[in-house]
Amino acid sequence: MAFDKDMGGAPQYWALFAVEVWDKAVTTTEDVFFTDTVMKFDKAAPSGRQVQDMGPTDWVSPPRLSKDQKTCCVSKIILREEGVKATSPDAL
Repeated sequence: MAFDKDMGGAPQYWALFAVEVWDKAVTTTEDVFFTDTVMKFDKAAPSGRQVQDMGPTDWVSPPRLSKDQKTCCVSKIILREEGVKATSPDAL
């Protein structure tokens, strides 16, 4: 599945990868994956490859920032429900 969203000039300062986080609306029984994620910025974003916050059982491959600092690529993000056994390894 692909998700492409032009924010129409509205400034954005972070990307959130989550599954129905409000009030525990959904409980997952296996890992949730995001793969081959590409984020493009209008201006250079030297901090564009920093993971600010993640769950204690989640895993993120090292983000890669382009030389012009306008594109950030993340190969794999794994979201895991706390208390649910991992269904995949932390690897690319």
